[in-house]
Amino acid sequence: MRTPLLPIAAALAAGVFAERWMSLSGRQYLLWSGVVLLLAAVCLLLDRRGGALAFSLLGAFLAGSFYHDHWERYLPPNDIQRLVAGKKVELDEPVRLTGWISDIEARRGGDEMYLLRLEAIESGQVAWPASGKVRLQHYRWERSEPRLDLRYGERVAVLARLRAVRGFHNPGSFDRETRARREGAVYYASIKAAELAERLPGRGGYRVAGWVVALRTTLLQRLDALFPPESAANGLLRAMLLGDRSGLDRRLSEDFQKTGTYHALVVAGLHTGAVAGFLLLLLRWCRVPPIPATAAAICGLAAWVPLTGGNLPAMRAALMLAIYLLARLVYRERALLNTIAAAALLLLAAQPAELDDAGFQLSFFSVLLIAAIALPWIERTSAPYRRAVADMDNLDRDLLMKPRQAQFRLELRMLREALREKLPGWCVLLAARAGLRVYELAVVSLVLQVGFLLPMAVHFHRAAWVSVSANLLIVPLLGLVVPLGITALLVALASTTLAGLLAIPLAALVELMAAIARWHASLGAASLRVPGPPLWLALLFLASVVSLAIGLSGISDFGLQIADLKPGPLAIRNRSRLRLIGPGVALAIAAALITWHPFAPLWQPGRLEVTTLDVGQGDALLIVIPPGRVLVTDCGGLPGPLAIDTGEQIVSPYLWSRRIRRIDVLAVTHAHQDHVGGLESILRNFPVGEIWLPPSLGSEAYARVFEMAQERRIPVRIHARGETTALGQARIAFLSPGPEYHPGRQAQNNDSLVMSIQYGGRTALLAGDVERKMELEMLRDRQPLGADLLKTPHHGSKTSNSAEFLAAVAAPYGVISVAVNSPFGHPHQEALERLAEAHCRVLRTDRDGAVTWTTDGRRIELTMFAWEHPRTATDLW
Repeated sequence: MRTPLLPIAAALAAGVFAERWMSLSGRQYLLWSGVVLLLAAVCLLLDRRGGALAFSLLGAFLAGSFYHDHWERYLPPNDIQRLVAGKKVELDEPVRLTGWISDIEARRGGDEMYLLRLEAIESGQVAWPASGKVRLQHYRWERSEPRLDLRYGERVAVLARLRAVRGFHNPGSFDRETRARREGAVYYASIKAAELAERLPGRGGYRVAGWVVALRTTLLQRLDALFPPESAANGLLRAMLLGDRSGLDRRLSEDFQKTGTYHALVVAGLHTGAVAGFLLLLLRWCRVPPIPATAAAICGLAAWVPLTGGNLPAMRAALMLAIYLLARLVYRERALLNTIAAAALLLLAAQPAELDDAGFQLSFFSVLLIAAIALPWIERTSAPYRRAVADMDNLDRDLLMKPRQAQFRLELRMLREALREKLPGWCVLLAARAGLRVYELAVVSLVLQVGFLLPMAVHFHRAAWVSVSANLLIVPLLGLVVPLGITALLVALASTTLAGLLAIPLAALVELMAAIARWHASLGAASLRVPGPPLWLALLFLASVVSLAIGLSGISDFGLQIADLKPGPLAIRNRSRLRLIGPGVALAIAAALITWHPFAPLWQPGRLEVTTLDVGQGDALLIVIPPGRVLVTDCGGLPGPLAIDTGEQIVSPYLWSRRIRRIDVLAVTHAHQDHVGGLESILRNFPVGEIWLPPSLGSEAYARVFEMAQERRIPVRIHARGETTALGQARIAFLSPGPEYHPGRQAQNNDSLVMSIQYGGRTALLAGDVERKMELEMLRDRQPLGADLLKTPHHGSKTSNSAEFLAAVAAPYGVISVAVNSPFGHPHQEALERLAEAHCRVLRTDRDGAVTWTTDGRRIELTMFAWEHPRTATDLW
C-alpha cells in the first residue's frame, strides 16, 4: 500500500466528526475497541486481509471518536478558567489584570485588540497568581482619545471587567464560544479609557518572537512607504504578503468573496506554495544541491509564516509542504495523498476540534481535490503532450513516444516551418506550452470550484460559478505578486529607491487582480446565495467526489497509480469510462441541486410562527404565516465600534438554515441602527416582495430605505393606525403610529410600526420600540391590544412597558430582544417588575437565544435555542 496514512487519516477524521452523535462511555469505547482489534487479528490469522483492513479502519474510527470526546487542553490550577469556575474571580466585576502582550490582533480604525498573557488577577482585596489568555479590547468611542499602542512583550496592568466570549445563539450562527475554547481565550476585557492601563517594568514573552513582531511591524511600515495607506494596492498587499487584512476596502473584499477568489487575500496554501516554489527555483538557478535546497526552502517557510501573523491556514500549508519536500528526499516517487494524510494526522492529534473549522476543511479538501482528481485528469489528457514538446529537434525521441505524441511533435514542427518567416520557431513552442498550462490551470480551477461547492454552501452559503474564470486569471497573478512583493519588502529594508522600482510593476499586478475581481463581481450570476443542502444531498455529493477520484486515480490501493495511458484530448481508457460516467452524472446532479436548491423551506404547516432572533442590542424577527408567507421584521444592527453586519452574519444565515430563499414582506418598524443595520444585506441576499414602513415621508432617516427599495424595484407600503391587511391566513392590524403622525428629521422610538398578528384564536403583538407616550395613545384610541405573545417595547426599557399598557395586552408570554451586558442597561429592573406584576413570563434573547413561539390557532408551543443547544464557555465548568 503506497499511501497507508490516507485511509487511517480518513477513518480517524470520520470518528472525530461522528463523535457528536455517539454517546459511549470510556469503558464502552475500550470494550468495542478490544472487540474490533480481536476481529482484525482473527482476519489476519485467516489471511483475510480485506477484513483485517476494514476492522483496523473501524478501530481508527473509534479512536478518533474517543479522542475527540475525551480530549481536553490541560489547564493548570491557576488558569483563569479554573479561577472563574471556583468563584475566586467573578465575571462582570471590576478586576485588575496583570500580564504581558503576547499578540497584537487588530488595530482597526483606531480600535485596538491585544492578547494578554496573565500573570495575576486582583479581585476585590485578593490577588491571585493567574495563567491563561484574555483578549484585551480598547474601543475608542472618541477618536481624540489616546491609543494604548502596546507592543509585544510589554507588561501592563489594566482595570477592566471580565466577560465570557459569547456569540449569537441562533440556528446557523457561527459558534464563537467553541472557537474561543479552541484558542484558549474564553474571556475578554474591554478598556474604556487608555488611563485604565498602566505600563509595568520588565518584559514577558520570547526574544525571538519579539524580533519577529518587530520585523513584521517594520515591513508593514515599509509597505506604507511604498504604497499610499489609503490605496487599494496597500490593503491588498498587506493582506497577501503579511496577513494583515485590517486595511482591506470593504467593497473590494466583498468582490473577492462574491467571485470565489477571497482565498487570494488570505495567506494560505497558494501563498505558501508560491514562496516555496520561488525559493526552490532560485536555489536551483544557483545550482544548490537538493538536500541543502530543501533545508533552505523549509527554513524560508518557517521564517515567513510567523511574519504573516502565524495564522493557522499558513501554518497548515507550511506543514504539508515541509512534509512533501522531506518526502521528496526519501522516496523516488512522492505520494501526495500520503503527505496530506500525515499532516492531517499531526494536526488532528494536536487539536481534534480543528476538523469543524471551515479553514481546516477547505485547506485539506483543496489539496485532496487536486491530488486525487485534477492531477490524474491532467496526467490522462495534457501531460503526455506537454512532455512531447520537450527537445523538439531531437528526432530520435519520436521513436520513444506514443503514436499520438509523435504525431503532435510532427505537427508542431510543420507549423513552426510554416510560420518561420513570420515568427521565430521558439514562439510556436512557447505558445504550445502556454496553451497546455492554461488548460491545466483551467482543469484545477474547475475541479476546485465543483469540489468546493458543498463546503462553500454549508459554511458561506455561496455558489460562485464565476470563480472558474476568475481564478484562472487571478491565481497566476498571485504567483507573481507574492514572490515579487516579498522581494520588494526585503529590498526596502536596505534601499527604498530600489524597492520603489519594484513597486511599479507590483502595483500594476495588484490593480489588475482587483479589476478582475470587480468585473466578475459585476456579473449577474457572480455569487448565488444558497441555503445549506440537506444531509442526504451532502452525502451524495461526497460519495460522488470519492468515486470519481477512485475512478480517475486508480486508487485501488489508496495510492495514485496511473496505469498505461492512451494520450489524447480525453484519453481515458474504455474500461475507465464506465467507472467515471456514474460518479460524474451523480456529481453533476448533486451540484445542480445544491445550486438550484429546489427543497421546501423548514416550517410547520398550519402553524403561525414568530421567532425573535438573538442579534444582540437590536430587533430581528421572522414571522411565518400559513400557508407559507414569510414576514421579516427588522434586521438588527450593532452601533458603534462593535458594529457587525447583522443582516449578513446573523439574519441571513438563520433564514438559509430554514431553507428560506424569498421574503414576501420586509417590515421596518423604525430607522434606528439597531433595527435597520442589516437591511442592505437582506435586500442583497433575498428577493423581497414588498417593504412596509410607518409614516415616514419627508424624514431623512428613512431616505436610505426608500433609495434601496427603488434601486431594487421593490414596492413600499406605508401603514398607519386603523389599517388592517391580510397576509396568508393571518389578519394584521396596524396599531401605531397614527395617520396624522409626522416623524422628525431623525428617527425616533415612537416612529415604530406596531403590528398585531391574529391567527385563529391567538395573537402576537410586535411593539417595536414605542415608549410610554405611544403606549397610552394606543390605549386612548381603544386599539385591540390583547395578545398571547408580546414582543416587549424597546428591549425592556423603563421608559416603555407601562403598567397600563401591559395590563391591556395581558400577554402570558413576553420576549425581550436584548444584548448580553447591554450598554444601555436593558432590560431595566423596573420594566421587569411591571412585566412580572402583569403575570407575563419573560423570555430574553441574551439568556435564551432565539425564541420561537408557534401556534395552530389554539395551542401554543415555545422553543428556546440556548436551552436546546447550550454552548456558553462558563457552562463547561
